[in-house]
Amino acid sequence: MHLIAQGLKKKLNIPWMADFRDPWTNIDFYSKLLLTPFADHKHKRLELAVLNDADIVTCVGQTWLDELSKFILKELIRTI
Repeated sequence: MHLIAQGLKKKLNIPWMADFRDPWTNIDFYSKLLLTPFADHKHKRLELAVLNDADIVTCVGQTWLDELSKFILKELIRTI
């Protein structure tokens, strides 16, 4: 869903709020997905792009906020 929203933001030049309810590459079972190094790198690159292309990023709590803050390049991040 984030990638669809990212595409719409770019195509329509509209603001976008990315709502992170669950981790993407930091989810507990991610290492069990047995991704190739290429796929792992692609997931991490896409996650970083989503975090930095969104106008606002929301998440569900302080722990997740702290985790996302390690990756986001801008300062605008909020919890809901």
